[in-house]
Formats: sequence, structure tokens, C-alpha cells
Amino acid sequence: MTKTLFTIILTVALSAFILYLFIYHYRKLRKYRRVCDSALVDVQRLQAQLIERSEPVILITQKVLRNHPKLFEEWREIKEQAESKRAQSERIHHVLLLRNHLNTLKHESQTHAELKNREDLAELWVKVDITNRNIDESASFYNDAVHDYRELTSQFPVSMLADILQYPKYQRI
Repeated sequence: MTKTLFTIILTVALSAFILYLFIYHYRKLRKYRRVCDSALVDVQRLQAQLIERSEPVILITQKVLRNHPKLFEEWREIKEQAESKRAQSERIHHVLLLRNHLNTLKHESQTHAELKNREDLAELWVKVDITNRNIDESASFYNDAVHDYRELTSQFPVSMLADILQYPKYQRI
């Protein structure tokens, strides 16, 4: 009788311990996923802001710099694709391409006689530069969060739990 009671108590204690570990790791996994999701949303919001802030710059420079028709055409495609649903890696690629184009335009406009002394354009470039810096900071935070999430999901109990719950695999920016 005492052996049976001891076995039951031991089984209940072990089950409670396993349940505690499951809940503990689930909460930790969920917390790291929320951080990654919120950081990604922040980066995407800033990228949308960059597209919005770059539109007046594009319109002003497009009228003067006619030797970059491909660049302006790609900007239109990026803007159209920003409004559609795409994979995360595709969105990241397009925003990096946009940022590269904006850097090219900024360099061209600062050397062009008609554009370099325009105060309205200078103010717009300041806003674009601020948004670019904010994107860099947010992307850095996101990459740190993804690193921590990947590290967590590579450990045994959490990796199994993440597979069972089909948690996403995040890509670095």
C-alpha cells in the first residue's frame, strides 16, 4: 500500500514538474516571438514612412534629373509592391533597393546646379535621412531579437515546442 501511494505521489510530482517546465518554456517562447513580431512591425512602419517621405523627393528630382529613368521606374514598382502582400525577405530587399536609389538621388541632387540650393529639397532630404537612421536602429533591434529567438529555439525543449506549435522562423534584415 505504501509503495503504491509513493508511486502515485511520485508520478503526480513528476507530471506537475513536466507541466511547469512546459508552461515556463511556452511563456518564454511566446515572449521572444512577440518581441520579434513587434520589432518587425516597427521596421515595416518605418519603411512605409520612408516610402511616403521619399515621394516628394522623387517628384522634385524626377523633373530635373531626366538621366535616371530606370531608377524612377523602379521606385514606382517598389511603391506599388509595398502596398501588396509579399514575403518578408522580398519586402526587405525592395526597401534596401529603395534606400540605395535614394542615396544615389541624394548624391546626384547635391551635385546638380538646379537642385543643390533648393531649401525645400534639403528639408525633405533631412526627413529621409532621419527615417533611414530610424530604420537602421529598428533593424538592429529586430536583428538582435531574431538572434535571441533563434538561440532560444535551438535549445532542446523549446525547439521541440516551437516545432509542435509551428512557430515561424524569422529572417535577419
